[in-house]
Amino acid sequence: MEENERSQGLLASLEDLLVREFRVLQAIVKLSKEERVALSTSDGVKLLPLVEEKEALLDELGQLEENRKMVSHSLSKNVVGIASSPSVSEIVRHLEPKAAERLGRLGEGISTLVIQSRDLNQGNHALAAARVDWLDATQAYLLTLVHPPTGYSLPGKAPSVEWTASYDVDHRA
Repeated sequence: MEENERSQGLLASLEDLLVREFRVLQAIVKLSKEERVALSTSDGVKLLPLVEEKEALLDELGQLEENRKMVSHSLSKNVVGIASSPSVSEIVRHLEPKAAERLGRLGEGISTLVIQSRDLNQGNHALAAARVDWLDATQAYLLTLVHPPTGYSLPGKAPSVEWTASYDVDHRA
């Protein structure tokens, strides 16, 4: 009876960890959508807290994944009889149908959310890169207004060879 209780405890722990991973991934997808809006409207004030919250969720997700791997390893070694560190889908194949169905659905949901999150984040990355390119181009244009190209002169004047004006422009931004 003690072995059965241990296996039920490990299964419950695994299911709990998968539910928590699912919820964290849902929150990451939600934040990624909000991040998309902030990027598309160039709202840096809204973007910064979203990024910080997302980083915290990613840290939590990493911790949950480590815990899930430990529980999966214990479950596989003590209950299922697999010596290696299996994935959840490998463990599910060795469980009773009810538990296998619950864990299988959770695994599918997690996979779907991971794909959705990856797609959103790739789009957000492309949008952020486009914004940075636009800022670089704008900065380069503005710098040509402050520092005209060598040989530039107004119509009717001889080109100036030396530009002596000095402005406090931060070129690193």
